[in-house]
This record gives sequence, C-alpha cells and structure tokens, in this order.
Amino acid sequence: LREIVARSGFAERVDFHAPVSNAQLPKILVDVETLVLPSIEEVWGLVVNEALAMGLQAVVSDQAGVAPSVSGWEGVFVVPPTREGLESGLRRSRSAWRGPIPDPKILSFTPEALGEVFIDSMKFDR
Repeated sequence: LREIVARSGFAERVDFHAPVSNAQLPKILVDVETLVLPSIEEVWGLVVNEALAMGLQAVVSDQAGVAPSVSGWEGVFVVPPTREGLESGLRRSRSAWRGPIPDPKILSFTPEALGEVFIDSMKFDR
C-alpha cells in the first residue's frame, strides 16, 4: 500500500497507522479528510461508521461487510481492494472533498431508530 501511495502522488497526504485504541481514534480522525479501508477480507469495518459520523469521506473495499450498507452515501467510495481501485477511490475522494460532511447519513441510525425497526417488524396486519 505504501508503494501504491508513493506512485500515485499521495505520499504527502496519506498516513499509515498501526492499530490504535478506541480512545486514540478520534484524535487521529480529526486531522484527516478521508479514511481508507483497503481490506481484502473484513467482516464489517466499524471504523468506517466512526469516520462517517465525524463527517469524513471513506474509500471502502468492496470486500468489507460495511460496503453495501454505505454504498451510494455522500463521501463514500466503494472500490475493489486493488491498486487501481484504491487509486481511483482516492482520486475521487480528493476531488469531491469540500470539507466535513455537515449532516452525515450515519447519524440517522440512532438506537431509537433501530428500536422503531423492531417495533414495526412486530406489527401484524390482520
């Protein structure tokens, strides 16, 4: 990935981080515009939800479990986890960046909204 970033001309704009604790994550995300989740296998990818909640954009591997749920959202670029896919996602993200997303869609998925889904699923039409 570091090689791809260097070849693509993003070296000054891309940081790689070792795993970080939940407490450290907001301190890192506050200084970035786009989160990249290049996983070739990922059950979900909760960090995408966290980044979107902060108004960031996200380049997300189409192999991540979260990809279908956020595909088509403002600031989300779902790509294959290949050099070409990641490069395309990064370029699209860079050209789309206008500052933090002011009202991220992810924020509408509250515990109350989830409760309403359960309540609605228990209603019977007779």
